[in-house]
Amino acid sequence: MLRLKLPSSLLCLYSVFLSSIPSTITAQTLVSSEQYNLARARQAYHSQRLITPQYAPSITNLLDSLHWRNEFSAFCPTDGGPAVAIRNKGKSSSLTPPTTPNHPWEPIGWSQSPQDGTWKATCPGDSVFFTFNQTYSRASCSPEPDTPPWGAANSGAPNIWWIEAISELGISTGSVYTRLGQDQNFDKPVIIVEGFDFGVGGNTEEHRHGSFGWQSLFGCNLDAFPGTSHYPILLDSLYNLGYDLVFVDFADGAQTIEIKSELVMRVIELCNSYKTSNNSLILIGASMGGIVSRHALCTIEQENNDHCTRLFISIDSPHRGANISAGLIGLVSVLSIPSSEAAIFYEGLYSPAAKQLLINLPIESAVHTDAMAMLMDLGMPQRTMNIGIANSHAEVSLELENAPLLSWTESWWWLGTAHLLANRHPNGSNSLALSASCSLPVDFIPFNGIPLWYDNEAYSYYPENDLDVDPASIGRHMEQFVDGINASGMLEISIGDYQPISGFIPTSSAINCNILENEDQTFDYISMAPVWASPEEHVALTQLHRKLVLDHIILGDEGAPSELGIANSQSIYEYHNFDNVDNWLGSTQINEGGSLRIGGVGIAVDSTTVVRTKQCNTVVEVNSGGEILVGSLYDLGMGTLIITGDNELYMNPGSELNIFSGSKLVVESGANIILDNLDLQIHSEGTLEVQTGGNIYLRNNARIILNGIDAELVLKGGIHIEEDSHSSITSSSEALFEISITGPSASINIENGAELLIQGCNNINFNEGAQCFFHGDGTLKIIDTDIHMSNNSIALQACKAHIKDIIIYGASSSTWKSSHRLRIDDSNWSRVSLHIDSFEENNGVAGLISIHNQIEECNWTLENTGFKLLDNEFRSTIFQSINPSGPSQLTNNTIEGAYGFPDASIEILGGDHVSFIENLFLEGVVGLSFINAQATLSCNQFEGWDTAIKFKEKCDVFMNPQNGGGYNRLNGNRVHLEFDNSNVPLLNQGGNSFGTSGTYCLSGNIDWNCNPTWLIEGNYWLEASATSGVGGGGNTGFWQIATDLSSSNSICFGEGIIVQIDIPDSGISVCPSGQPTDDDGKKNLDFNAIFDLSGRVINDATTPSLFFKINDENKIEKTPYNY
Repeated sequence: MLRLKLPSSLLCLYSVFLSSIPSTITAQTLVSSEQYNLARARQAYHSQRLITPQYAPSITNLLDSLHWRNEFSAFCPTDGGPAVAIRNKGKSSSLTPPTTPNHPWEPIGWSQSPQDGTWKATCPGDSVFFTFNQTYSRASCSPEPDTPPWGAANSGAPNIWWIEAISELGISTGSVYTRLGQDQNFDKPVIIVEGFDFGVGGNTEEHRHGSFGWQSLFGCNLDAFPGTSHYPILLDSLYNLGYDLVFVDFADGAQTIEIKSELVMRVIELCNSYKTSNNSLILIGASMGGIVSRHALCTIEQENNDHCTRLFISIDSPHRGANISAGLIGLVSVLSIPSSEAAIFYEGLYSPAAKQLLINLPIESAVHTDAMAMLMDLGMPQRTMNIGIANSHAEVSLELENAPLLSWTESWWWLGTAHLLANRHPNGSNSLALSASCSLPVDFIPFNGIPLWYDNEAYSYYPENDLDVDPASIGRHMEQFVDGINASGMLEISIGDYQPISGFIPTSSAINCNILENEDQTFDYISMAPVWASPEEHVALTQLHRKLVLDHIILGDEGAPSELGIANSQSIYEYHNFDNVDNWLGSTQINEGGSLRIGGVGIAVDSTTVVRTKQCNTVVEVNSGGEILVGSLYDLGMGTLIITGDNELYMNPGSELNIFSGSKLVVESGANIILDNLDLQIHSEGTLEVQTGGNIYLRNNARIILNGIDAELVLKGGIHIEEDSHSSITSSSEALFEISITGPSASINIENGAELLIQGCNNINFNEGAQCFFHGDGTLKIIDTDIHMSNNSIALQACKAHIKDIIIYGASSSTWKSSHRLRIDDSNWSRVSLHIDSFEENNGVAGLISIHNQIEECNWTLENTGFKLLDNEFRSTIFQSINPSGPSQLTNNTIEGAYGFPDASIEILGGDHVSFIENLFLEGVVGLSFINAQATLSCNQFEGWDTAIKFKEKCDVFMNPQNGGGYNRLNGNRVHLEFDNSNVPLLNQGGNSFGTSGTYCLSGNIDWNCNPTWLIEGNYWLEASATSGVGGGGNTGFWQIATDLSSSNSICFGEGIIVQIDIPDSGISVCPSGQPTDDDGKKNLDFNAIFDLSGRVINDATTPSLFFKINDENKIEKTPYNY
């Protein structure tokens, strides 16, 4: 918090030191005292600007402006002291005076000497002359960059290496310096991306923007970047092997991850466009450059574009954030007003990039949280081999004194005591504490008057862990800050007053996982500093790191020749993992006698050799007599072959492809495998994995054969059965294998005239949330297989399908959705919902044929389609047909309901005519429901229902032989027929048998013609009673049954309706089940049974039956049995 606001008349005490700077700057003083003089000049300007900030830019903005204009400036003190030069650090042989004035204290009237090129000017309002003598070129420790392969930038750009990337985020700019390899052919690009660079300005002669640039990469600025000391070894090694260096230097190194990523994506595009070979790119990011590179690669992948990069190397990058001590951040904050160096540092700390990456900024913490969440959602690049380097070890902490990070004091007897304080992490955790404070004299008159002091302090919220000492690379920010303060002449802080280092990039951040807590590793390979050498300088490439990088770059380029075969120079090529690096496969043709082997002889049994196809446009073609062996037939080693994005593997007729035990063939997104008239053999514990966006094409009757126990096909992408191909996924033995459907994007496309047979598979497993889309003009057949569908999994069938002898089971939230013809035979279907709708995407008319199946505990819903159900058993299942289309039929099915389901076991809503023939409906709430439906009921039996048949609204239902129906038997139901504002079915002369009912034979309200009597003839009624004739006093020949009917007609709404029947005829003909008797349709009841509250018999303590209790009047009722 600011305790004393500075007055507008502030004059800095430290301007007294400026008298030691000469008015004429020579080349010698620049070389020997460059940092000292430039820092003094910045401080002098900054101190004067504090008085009238509205008239001059900040020191940061001034230095940046001079960099982009390739100019220098100067400052004329208001007290008449000598002028000082203001410019960026580095050479100055090409700098010119300002073309437009920058600030009020700048010399005017510039002129240049034709003899030595010296610039002279006069300070405003003064006769003092200022002379600026340019420095001369000196030998450089780095090579000069080459002209970029894509040509020089336009004449208006700052240099020939300038590149712009325009996106919706804005314009991302920078210089991309290139150095061709020794062969002078741009064929093997290695892109290096700089990190977070909040240095201001830059220097065009040193080829840099900000503090870090081309020469820094070659170790030319070790005072500021000690971690680059080993970079020349790496760069020279790559140069000698023909690798081409591409260095990305951002114009604004403190911009956000997303904006800088745009420039890297543009550089990747240029390198791919101008390289002269099919070699893949290599992308190296140091510090924040690793985060930006990761973002660029992931963005390209998620936009389904190609980056053609095989290797991504992250060098001590803050994937989970970076640490700068809270004490230093507080100190910078409190000194940012009086100190130019602190003001520059402060702008860097609160730049967009720092807000995203720094863990403990006292403000803007939400920006860091959002950035970390964005990176977590982004994940890691999937098409590259990813290497993470940490300049620390997870088990080695830093050693700091148990004292403040900085504690400086100085006393004057006549003035008082000044101090600076930067605290370490306090004892305790999750606390708000003082991080820094200062008290400095800013204006005084010795021995006369009262001195004016600048007092300020800062607080910070400290996390639980002390990031200053937790395992991390070395951060020298305090040391660099103190050097800048001392050089500016503001103070003289000695080495004993501060601790120069603290933790910078935590180990868990650099490798993006906390290995001490057994987190999953996100990099394919990691390299931490050895215990004995930890911690290391930030982004240092010491020997072990450098070896790992060179091994993966150089050995990764070794691979199979372009041709293999007995007619070629080499017939066998074997990949192994002796070097513990991933291998790469370029375009190769394998001819007769040629063999490509991934792992195998000579490899340890438990080791795996990994081979990836090079990106991009790699084509591997295997012709007749050629082979690919992934792994070993004799379990001598395991292999993994990965076909990467946009690459293709052609297996032509007569070739062989084998995946052996423990080995894997992976088809990545965008990659294709074409199998032409051959068998792909997957042996015991072998795996074929088709990832999302990857594809396998089965051509000319090609097959996938799973030949051993636990052989597996993992399907996340697509399988395509090409036109007229009769292909299969099956086994040549009785071994158990599995097809795993994973993720939401699996698909099987069966083209016109083609057929895919899946047979003998022990299990097709839909993982949770998985979806598989079966589509095309061909036919899918699944036979003798178990299908397990987990929670929220979906099978989308839009092609003809025939399922036979399967068991399909799963969670109630899983669904088989069909929009085409589906036939199911001799199968068990449990808990998986079925939904068929011909209005969904399809290639023909939808329809369901279900024959001799057992369906349990699920919902089958059909919309706008016809169906034929024969000889099925429905148990605790709801079958609903909405708007059936075309003739539909249920014949000889058994429907067993269950209490607790409010919906009808079978429900028909609207649509075309449906026939019900010889079905047995057994017990539940509602057996059959019609809503605005058309149907014929013939020879069906209903027993044990609350409501056997329910009619709602307008229904045309025929229950008599004249219209194709009749002879239905209803017995032991609470209500046989129930109406809800419906017209009545055609029952006359129907030969239907109505047995015992619990309450009423008929109930509800009907759309009636206001006739108080409904006469029903030609049916058998067990519970009919004789009626008396009106006025005659005798039997009229008509009988009555128990009903509760009323009219829904608006004219006679609510009026009761009496049902009269003719004399029951026990000899009524029924369906061909033998001569009918009075007991037809009745159930044998146990009078001594125990009943539950629904009236069902409890046979034992756990299993209730669905029988009803018979009361004293010999009628069935659902009431508890008192015993």
